[in-house]
Amino acid sequence: MELQVEKEQTSPVEYVLKVTVPADTVAERVESAIDTIARKAQIPGFRVGKVPRSVVVSKYGSAVTTETVQELLQEAYRAALEQSALFPVTPGQMSDIQFDKGSPLSFKAKVEVLPEFDLPEMSDISVERLEPEAGDEDVMNALDNLREANGTLLPSESGATEESTITADFQELDAGGVPVIGRVQRDIELDLRRINLGEDFASKVQGIQAGQAFVAEIPIQGGKAEQPKSTRMQITVKTVKERELPPLDDDFARTINPQVESLAALRSDLKKFIEARAAHRARDAMYKQIVEALLRKVEFPVPPRLVEDYLDRATHDAVHHAEHKPGEQEITEFREKHRGSAVWNMRWYLMRNRLVQEEKLDVPKLELDAEIERLAQIEGYPVDEFKDNLSKEQREHVREDILERKVFQYLEEQVTVVPRKLSLAEFEGRTPGRIITP
Repeated sequence: MELQVEKEQTSPVEYVLKVTVPADTVAERVESAIDTIARKAQIPGFRVGKVPRSVVVSKYGSAVTTETVQELLQEAYRAALEQSALFPVTPGQMSDIQFDKGSPLSFKAKVEVLPEFDLPEMSDISVERLEPEAGDEDVMNALDNLREANGTLLPSESGATEESTITADFQELDAGGVPVIGRVQRDIELDLRRINLGEDFASKVQGIQAGQAFVAEIPIQGGKAEQPKSTRMQITVKTVKERELPPLDDDFARTINPQVESLAALRSDLKKFIEARAAHRARDAMYKQIVEALLRKVEFPVPPRLVEDYLDRATHDAVHHAEHKPGEQEITEFREKHRGSAVWNMRWYLMRNRLVQEEKLDVPKLELDAEIERLAQIEGYPVDEFKDNLSKEQREHVREDILERKVFQYLEEQVTVVPRKLSLAEFEGRTPGRIITP
């Protein structure tokens, strides 16, 4: 297509194209479209293909011209990109569209492109790889949690304590202490170790026995701090139970993991699991340190539309999971609050892609298939069934996960990694020392 294109760079990542389609090109396309309609038009009083051109133009000319101009805009935009050797990262934004019958078609297109930058030198980057070690107390805490999860609730003849679990009916009362019809919740189970229904409830439930009742002020969610809200409830306790924990012995160990023969073996497995989980967090923290160091070494702008698209997705997810429909002000504040992280993520996205291209990192089909088979085994599905149920998007997500691992493996090989052993308590900030927040 014959075009006149003027290219102006307005920023390191933005160009404005001024495009003009000659008048005769527009006229030829409009006439061709009218000819096509004239051959097929079915208009009462005329045979197909014999409708006078003036009638066709009168009936369809305006619509044909509008449709043809829209098609030409898209074709001219693509041709202008090719002629200008531009590769946009987001769809171009058209403006100043001008067209009159018998005149050229012209418009402007704002185009965002990838920034130009070189990958930074990595050999002088040094990071710590923390190696958390679980102690006896950490393993014991894990065992206590397992015993807790496998405990048995048994009826208690004594009064409720902070460790009890109760079942109760909650009847709302009005200002005069009369039950409000229809405002009752029955057989509510409450673990008193975890539930918080306010100080009034906590003080009055202590020592309560099955069959007894008491009245307490229960806080209502949504009340402002300066104007706390509560409602008066009559709580009728039906059961009081205490959790009986299983003995910590070899039988318990085999209940948790049939593959182990003893409590000592379970302790060993738990220690490995705890350390592996902490090591995963430590490795993530190390990778973040590497990325931070890389991004500090080279400055480049991010195409604005990439940032806005990222914020669009983040906002959509936040609104979808919000407990209430946020207003425009809340959405605006959310976007501004997360704009910095959006820019950071997009800068890393662009640098990562450059690294993948320059180092020719890829995921062969055999490697992707092997990973999908591994995931199928983890999920307990037959491999063929698992593969058949994977959507194209999910398959691409698996491929991206593998590629991400390759990127970080490459980075780890390029920088200086200094291992440092430390206790799990220190790693998690439970004892004085360096607190790590992955």
